[in-house]
Amino acid sequence: MSDGKKRKQGLLMIWNSVVWALWRQRNKIIFENGNGDLSGVVDEIK
Repeated sequence: MSDGKKRKQGLLMIWNSVVWALWRQRNKIIFENGNGDLSGVVDEIK
């Protein structure tokens, strides 16, 4: 696998992790009457 392809795959994995964490936080706010906790989302992504 070339370096460019590995980099693209890595960036896609990071992007998917960020979107997934934001989606889960959104669902928590909407369906569980939670509050928006940005630091929790950042910790989950790390």
